[in-house]
Amino acid sequence: MTLGLTPFVAAPGAAKPALPVRTGPSAMSTRSAVPGPPAGAAPRAVAGFAAFPPVEAPLWLVSAPTVAPDGRAGEQSFVVPAVTLGEALATAGQRAATPAAAGRRRGARIDLDRATAVRHR
Repeated sequence: MTLGLTPFVAAPGAAKPALPVRTGPSAMSTRSAVPGPPAGAAPRAVAGFAAFPPVEAPLWLVSAPTVAPDGRAGEQSFVVPAVTLGEALATAGQRAATPAAAGRRRGARIDLDRATAVRHR
């Protein structure tokens, strides 16, 4: 099924045509109608979820080696938002200490001293 639309192909150096302007209620953004926290308000904590740092914090992939009780080597990784490398390693260390992270390791020891971190974005 085709809609009868043709792609715009301009000659090299030619200007692109102006986009049509939409008027009326459909042109209005719905974002202004969505209620949100007032400007300058502190982030609201939600039960069961930790407050995240500002959006400006880049994501880091922190990987730490593990050793299972039977001697097998492995690795546990955490994606953490942090401003600095040290903050990323510290946050990953806090997450590694949680019961959920320990359960995923299934008894393996984690070596946070040899953890590595790579900045994602």
